[in-house]
Amino acid sequence: MGDLQRLTHKLALSAEAGNVDLAAFYLHESQEQLRKIQTEAPEYENIPVALLIDRLAHPAYEQMQQAVTAKNAKQLREAIQPIVTTCNACHTATQHGFIRITAGPEVNPFNQSFAP
Repeated sequence: MGDLQRLTHKLALSAEAGNVDLAAFYLHESQEQLRKIQTEAPEYENIPVALLIDRLAHPAYEQMQQAVTAKNAKQLREAIQPIVTTCNACHTATQHGFIRITAGPEVNPFNQSFAP
């Protein structure tokens, strides 16, 4: 999940910068990480993680995919919040509601430019 959080943060930073190409890259990487989690940990402490990812996470990323496909920077910025909201909903559903994710575009801990 830590890798997914890192990738999602970079996706948010890319979206905030309006960099469609970079957002497309981090969207793909995030989706790959979701599939990896589903494969490696389909269940965690009797919680159906793979099922939650199918029902919550994958649909949340669809709006971002549409923004990337449309190459629409404004939609990119709007599409990150449903992803973040879904992360937090999943944490709540798995009794980990104390883990609250934010898009965090105002803080960039990465040594990388996200501008196009």
